[in-house]
Amino acid sequence: MFLRYVGGLVTVLVVICLLRKPISTYWSPHPWGHFARAFFGAFGGIAAVQAAATMPIAEATVIGLLDRIFVVLLAIAILGEFVGARHWVAVALCACGAFTVLAGRSTFSHLDTTYLVPAGIAFIGALLTAAESISIKMLSVKDVTLSIMLHVSVFGSLLLAIPAVVTWQSHDLALNGAFLLLGPFAIIGQLCIINGFRLADMSVVGPIGYTRVAFAAFLGIAFFGEVPNLSTVLGTVLIVGGGVWLSQLQRPRQDRAPKPDPTTAPRHRDTKRTAIRHSRRMGE
Repeated sequence: MFLRYVGGLVTVLVVICLLRKPISTYWSPHPWGHFARAFFGAFGGIAAVQAAATMPIAEATVIGLLDRIFVVLLAIAILGEFVGARHWVAVALCACGAFTVLAGRSTFSHLDTTYLVPAGIAFIGALLTAAESISIKMLSVKDVTLSIMLHVSVFGSLLLAIPAVVTWQSHDLALNGAFLLLGPFAIIGQLCIINGFRLADMSVVGPIGYTRVAFAAFLGIAFFGEVPNLSTVLGTVLIVGGGVWLSQLQRPRQDRAPKPDPTTAPRHRDTKRTAIRHSRRMGE
């Protein structure tokens, strides 16, 4: 996690240098909001990795998927977003698809009480990840995208520097270099996420995160020769269907603007013409 943030920070600094603007241009008047966002993201990510390392990864993934539900609930409680019945049905469709994919892998078939602590850590990680999403949404209307990415990279690197040094084990330059390269990919992902959050409500955009299960299945086919079973195909269809439905629930504002009444438009034009004729007569 530390190396990813450092790689992201280097990427952002390179972009700022290419734009030839002073770094102070991107310093936000809301530093504590960015610090909170970095805290949620850093420790939410650590919780997810720790849970996956100490319990079956499929089960940890299922618990991690709760973050999308938490996003919707926090959007209602904090942002005051309205979530109607169709939203809940679409969210449920995405969730059912994700769980269908994982059910085909016999998820939760070998759990015992030793997994309770890791499961709790995964649950906390999902909640922190949802809080990070809400923070990004709130910051996206206050600061420019590059400023948001700069702050999270700086604060994330600072937050994880001491824990990283204390627990450092690997001295493999090639391996650590690969982790650093995660930074540019993370920055590109953030660019898409921040702009997506600007364009739509969290209750619409948040559940789209379930598509990561479908992407994981696709990558398994493309790079690891994994053959998808029926549950994987069915689950992917449900996720995509729910995502498409959610994307249709919010239209751009100009599409929702009231259209002019055709019965009153001609009268408006006639009134304007009458006023012009009257002014000409007065001038004569």
